[in-house]
Amino acid sequence: GYRVDLEKTRVEIKAPALERCRLIDAEATRIKRALEALEDPIDQQIKQEETRKERERAEREAAEAARIKRVQDAIAEINAVPPGMVGKPASEVERALERMRAYVVGEWAFEFKESAAEAQARAIAALEQLHAGALAQERAAAEEAARVKAEREELARLRAEQEQRAREEQARIAEETRKRAEAEAAARAKIEAEERASREKIEAEQRAARAAREEEDRKARAERAAAAERQAEEDARLRAERE
Repeated sequence: GYRVDLEKTRVEIKAPALERCRLIDAEATRIKRALEALEDPIDQQIKQEETRKERERAEREAAEAARIKRVQDAIAEINAVPPGMVGKPASEVERALERMRAYVVGEWAFEFKESAAEAQARAIAALEQLHAGALAQERAAAEEAARVKAEREELARLRAEQEQRAREEQARIAEETRKRAEAEAAARAKIEAEERASREKIEAEQRAARAAREEEDRKARAERAAAAERQAEEDARLRAERE
C-alpha cells in the first residue's frame, strides 16, 4: 500500500510542475511563431536580394564573357583572313589586303587592343606575302600560258606546213599517177592498135590466101571440068569412030 501511495503521491506532486512546463513550452512556441512571423518576410526579402545580386553578378559575368568572346572572335576573324586567301587570285588578295589595312582597331578591343593590333599587323604581312606570291604565280602562269600558246601555234604552223606538203605530195603523186596511167593507157592503146592492125593484116592476108586458094580451087575445078569435057568429047569421038 505504501508503494502504491508513493506512486500516487509522486504523480500528484509532479502534475502541477508538468502543467507548468507545458504552459512554458506552449508560450515559448507562441512567441517563436510570432518571432518567425516577423523574421520570415525579412528573411524572404534577404534571400530575394541575395538572389537578385547573384543573378546580376551572373549576368555581369555572362556579359563580360560575351564581350571577351566578341573581341576574341573579332581577333580570330582577323587571323583567319590570310589562310582564307590561300590559292585565291592576286586581285582578290589585294582587295582583302586593302580592307585589312583600312581596318580600325578601336575601343571595342578594350584590354585586347594590343593583341588585335598585333593580329592585324600579322594579317597585313601575311596578305602582302600572299599577294606577292599570287602575283609571281600568275606571272609565271601567264608566261607558261604564253609559252604553251606559242608552242601550240608553232605546232599548228608546222602541222599546217606538213599537211600542205602532204597535200602537194599527194597532188604530185596523183599527177604522176595520172600521167603514168595516161602513158600506160596510150601504150596499151598503141599496143592494142598495133595488135588490131596486125590482126587485121593477118586476117586480110588470111582472106587473100583463102581467096587465092579458092581461085586456084576454082581454076582447078574449071580445068578438071574442061579436061573432063575434053575427055568426054574424046570418048565420044572415039565411040563415034568405033561405031
